[in-house]
Amino acid sequence: MRVESAIPLGRRVVNRVVDFLHQLYVSIVIFTSTGQGKVGFGLTVFVVALAIAAPLFPYPGPKWSNVALQFIPPSTKPSLWYILGTDYLGIPLLLDIIWGLRYFLEIGAIAGILQVAIGTFLGLLAGYLGGFTDKALNFTFNLLLTIPTFALWLILAVIFRSGNPVILGFILGILSWAGLARSIRAAALSAKNRDYVEASRLLGLNSLSIIANDIMPAITPYIVMNFMLSIVGGFYGAMGLAFLGLIPYSNINWGAIMGNAFYQEAAIFSPTGTIPVVILIVVQTIILMGFVYFANASVYVFDPKRRREVEIKLASKRRASR
Repeated sequence: MRVESAIPLGRRVVNRVVDFLHQLYVSIVIFTSTGQGKVGFGLTVFVVALAIAAPLFPYPGPKWSNVALQFIPPSTKPSLWYILGTDYLGIPLLLDIIWGLRYFLEIGAIAGILQVAIGTFLGLLAGYLGGFTDKALNFTFNLLLTIPTFALWLILAVIFRSGNPVILGFILGILSWAGLARSIRAAALSAKNRDYVEASRLLGLNSLSIIANDIMPAITPYIVMNFMLSIVGGFYGAMGLAFLGLIPYSNINWGAIMGNAFYQEAAIFSPTGTIPVVILIVVQTIILMGFVYFANASVYVFDPKRRREVEIKLASKRRASR
């Protein structure tokens, strides 16, 4: 403690930034050490970057609407924006996809944060404390798991009747945490009886410290994986509600585009309706594949043995280059 306090504040900040960047670099190396990791990392970074950069592209608003161009097939006319064709309003599908990514990521991130925060907190509370708390919370988890989540989504969507990503994220996330909580509870029940947790108790550490330092590291990969899959769940949940017409139509919600392609253009029976549906399905599949691969590869990032091996290799390369 004295040694650390003797180091100037600016130097300590620099050291921590350098250490953070080093750990980030090690994580990227681990991610990209497998074929699945490379695909998942690359696709996820691309999707997130494109969503963040959406304001750099024209917004597919009313000024782009043209009934004469409704559901036209992919073309470079009247401009390159129409390279994937148009939607039910005659707006370029490419712009719908770019802005839709931003819209869905907002919904998925809010839903994922809610699901992971509530599920992890209550699961750890039930598993570690045990007793009456565990029984009461476990009863709640089991009760919520018996209720059809999608039916509750439908009811809440009709009540709120909003396409706002914050509200939709809340609807999709507030009801989807019971499964995660139950899994976290099982992991906490298993971990709290291990030797290193018992040693922490004997040292007089409080419950919060034991949960944060001894139990959380073991379940972090599972939490990250669930967060990534929650984002995907937000995608499909918001699309499903729009497809059924339970939230206000918006052309940046791909579910509305697919719904109109089916109901107006008889998709599957008509090429004008089939083409945009196929394009959106392919885009969704690629995004889903990227997120799932990213989630699978994240398990290795939190493996202490794998991190040590990578750090040793990087250190040996640095020594060899000198």
